[in-house]
Amino acid sequence: MPRALVITLLLTATAARAQQGDPPGAAKPVAVRTTRIAVLDVQYAGAGDRKTVEGLSALLASEVARRPSLTVIAGADLRALVGFERQKQLLGCTESSCIAELAGALGVAWLLSSEVSRVGSTWLLSLTLLDANKAVAQGRLTRKAYSDDQLVDETSNAVDELLKALPAAGAPVPRGTDVARAEPGAASPATGGGKLEPGFHQHDGLFLRFQLGFGGLKSAGGQTSLSGTAGSFAVALGFSPTDHLVLYGEIFDDVATSPTGTLYDHPISAGDGVTQTLVAYGIGAAWYFTSLNAYVSVTGGVGKVAVDATKATTITGTATSETGPMVRLSLGKEWWVSPNWGLGVSLSLESGSMKVPATTVTSQETWKSSAASIAFSATYN
Repeated sequence: MPRALVITLLLTATAARAQQGDPPGAAKPVAVRTTRIAVLDVQYAGAGDRKTVEGLSALLASEVARRPSLTVIAGADLRALVGFERQKQLLGCTESSCIAELAGALGVAWLLSSEVSRVGSTWLLSLTLLDANKAVAQGRLTRKAYSDDQLVDETSNAVDELLKALPAAGAPVPRGTDVARAEPGAASPATGGGKLEPGFHQHDGLFLRFQLGFGGLKSAGGQTSLSGTAGSFAVALGFSPTDHLVLYGEIFDDVATSPTGTLYDHPISAGDGVTQTLVAYGIGAAWYFTSLNAYVSVTGGVGKVAVDATKATTITGTATSETGPMVRLSLGKEWWVSPNWGLGVSLSLESGSMKVPATTVTSQETWKSSAASIAFSATYN
C-alpha cells in the first residue's frame, strides 16, 4: 500500500532532520524530562504490513515524547542498549521477571507495548502501559481503523487516552513544539525526540490548489442557447487560519470548443468551429472534514462569457458579455502523498448571470451561464 510506505519515509525523514540539532534561533525547550518510559517497537500479527508497522513505531514514540516530563527510549535506543537479538527475546515477554529485566536494562519506570494487525480491511491496534516496578498493566486499550490515514489518527488518539493513566506524563504540548530533552544526545522524533514535522498532514499556513478536469458549459438567454462539453481549470491561493478552515482567492475557466445550439437565432453545430469560454475570479472559503480529508468550498466573484464565431459558416463575429456575478461550489476528497501535498478528485458547479451588449445587428441579451465539472486536484497546505 503506497501510503504506508509514505508514512514510514516521512517519519524517517523527520528523524534525520531532528538529529542535525536545533537551528540557530530555535525556541528554548519548554520543560525538563524526569520520568523514563520505554516505547517498544510495534509488534505485527496476521496480515500486518511491515512498512506500516515500522512507521507506527516511530509515530508512537513521537506522540509519547510530546509529554515534557517523559524521556522516551525506543527503537534504535533499545537495540543499542540490549542488542538486537536480546531485544527480540525481551519484547515478547509477559512474565514479571522478564519485564523487570527489560526495565532494569533500560533504566525505565514504564513500558508501552503495542500490537497491530489487519483483518480484511480493518486495522486493529492494541496498546498496553506497564508499570515496570510492579510488573503489572496500568492500562490497556484497543482501537479499530478502516484506512491507513485513520490508523495514524487513531494511534495518536490512543496514546493520549492511554497516558491519562500515567499522572507523571502530564499534558502533551502542541505538535511541532520543541520539547526539552533530559539528556545530551537524547533520541530524535523517530525514536522519541518529541516532535513531528510542523504541519505534517495538517491544513495550516499557505494554501495552493490546482484543479484540472472536464464537464459541460451552457449559456442561454434571449435568442441564444449554447452548450457543449468543456475542459475546466482552476487555481486557488490563500491560507489556513485553522486546521479546518481555508480562505483563498480563486480564478477558474471553462472552455467548450464545439458547442451546439443557437447564437442570436442562428443554428450552431459541432463542426462550425465556435468556441465558448467562461472566465471568472473571486474569493472563497473551504471547510475541511479532517478525519476524511474531504472538503466543501464556496467561491463568490465575477466573470465573463465569450463566444468566438469568427470561423462559423452561418454567423461570424464574436460576442462578449459584461462582467457579472458568479458563484462556484466544490466538493472534494484528497489523499496525503507527502507532509504537505495531497492529490484528490472534486466535483464543481458554477452559475452566473451576464449582460451581452447590443450591436448594430443584435439586441442586448442577458445570458445565464452554468458549468459542471469533475476534476483532479493537487493541493499544497
